[in-house]
Amino acid sequence: MRNHPLLNSPGLRVEGDFAAVAGEPLPDVAERLRTALYAHAVDRLGLRVTGVDLRVTALLEKEPDADLGAGDCTAAAEPVGATGVAPTGTAAVVAANVPGVARLSGSLGAPVLVTGGHVRVELETAAGHLPREVARAVSRAVAASLPSRPTVAVLITALDVPG
Repeated sequence: MRNHPLLNSPGLRVEGDFAAVAGEPLPDVAERLRTALYAHAVDRLGLRVTGVDLRVTALLEKEPDADLGAGDCTAAAEPVGATGVAPTGTAAVVAANVPGVARLSGSLGAPVLVTGGHVRVELETAAGHLPREVARAVSRAVAASLPSRPTVAVLITALDVPG
């Protein structure tokens, strides 16, 4: 994993599409969104970002209704279908006890899935921990805990979960 091209790259490019409301210059709207995405990726996720490319895909006549999901994007939302799950099995117990893991989650089914030399771990990170570092620590700990030394993928389903 240490030699994976993404880990050794100078950084990631964030790309996204968005809809804007008419009445404000699109470059201004795009710059505010670009700044927010960059800050979130760097400060909250701990990622190295080389750029943010945005594309306006729709021009809206009015603001969407708040009840349609256009509310405060800074508020923490509970992931759809995710629930805290008690760890069972070696990989799950090891993952759940890594510093920075708030709890295991089960958005895609089992919170820990072990299949043919591969392990997938779904988890939520605790407040004050960089998700990238938590994912790396979980991956190393789970791989070291199993005799087959499997590859480990970590899916983070929520950030900054209160302890």
